[in-house]
Parts: sequence; C-alpha cells; structure tokens
Amino acid sequence: MPESTQGRVLLSVGIAGVAVVGVFAGLAAAGLTGGKGPRELARAPLATTTPTTVAPSSVPEVTSLPPPPESSTSASSSSSSTSSSTSSSSSSTTSSTSVPTTFVTETITVPPSETVPLVPAAINVVYSQGSSGALLVPRNGSAQIQLTNAGEQAGQWTLTLQSSGYRVTPTTGLLGGGQTINVIVTDTMRSPHTGQINAIVAPGDRFTIALRTP
Repeated sequence: MPESTQGRVLLSVGIAGVAVVGVFAGLAAAGLTGGKGPRELARAPLATTTPTTVAPSSVPEVTSLPPPPESSTSASSSSSSTSSSTSSSSSSTTSSTSVPTTFVTETITVPPSETVPLVPAAINVVYSQGSSGALLVPRNGSAQIQLTNAGEQAGQWTLTLQSSGYRVTPTTGLLGGGQTINVIVTDTMRSPHTGQINAIVAPGDRFTIALRTP
C-alpha cells in the first residue's frame, strides 16, 4: 500500500476514533450509557436517526363550557329571600290588628242668658245749704250743685233759673248711669239778693232750689 494511502486511512481511523470517544463522553455526561463501558458501546452498532412525521392528534378538542349561571342563582336566592321577607312582613301585617277609634260628638246646648233689665235712672241733687235751707252764693262768687245718677240707665236733667242776678252753667244734659256732674251758680249782681232754680231730674222729679247771696 502506498504511504499516502496508508496515511489517509490512519487519518480517517483517528478521526472516527475521536468522534466515537466524543459520543461516549457525551453519553456518559448525559447518563445515557446505561453503565456500559466504551468498548461495549463501540461494539454496538451506531443507531441512525430517521426523521418521523407525527400525525396530527386525533384527540377531540375540548370546548370550554359556559360558567354556571351564578346570577340566576343569586337572583333566585334574592327573590326567595325577598319573597320570604315579603311573606314574613305580610304575616306580621296580618297578625297586627288595628283597633278602630270611635269619636263621640256631644252637643252641649247653652241656654240663652236671661236679659236683666237695667236699673232706671235716679238723679240725686246735692248742694250746700245755709240755715234757711237755701243755696248760699257768695257775693261776686259762685257755688255748685252736684248731680249724680244712681241708676244704670241714662237720665235727663234740667235746671231753669227763675230770677236775675245769677248765672247757671250748664242748664241741661243727659247723665249716664253712675255719672256725676257739677252745675256752677255764679253771682252777677254783687249785692245781697235772692233767687230760685226750678229743677227737673230723672226719673221725673221736680223741685225748687232757693238761692241766697248775703
């Protein structure tokens, strides 16, 4: 065998040996030698890897099922709770009975008040009298006659002067029940003299009042 051919064979064997050693080393590192030594692995024929085509899986697709109707459950539970509360409220309403209130209307008749008639007018006449019983009117002065109505009804009165030398103010008027008025008699002659006043007072009394100025 020529030397060049022998060299090529040795080179090929060396390369193959290096490749085998590398494979053994890789298998040993990966733990795939199964406890066999390099010689046993060298004796075993090298497995050739052929690509295999995997058929599409015939496993049926799993379709996702819709979630359980929680809303309906909650709605049913809420409706049941509502119905139970409604029934409980209706039962409580039915159990409570209202007592009717009765209003009694009583009509009180007040008898009309009796009308009490007023006391008729009665005018009393009071004045200062001297020893002769006459009204003393000072010279160039005056005196008074007091009229008081002791009744409840109004009464008329009138004083009429019958002589000169005096002045009477006022001379007539209407005096209400319980009222009082003072009539002033004034001397106008400034000398001694006498006179008289005719009085008519309610309830129709008539009398004369004598006047005297000393």
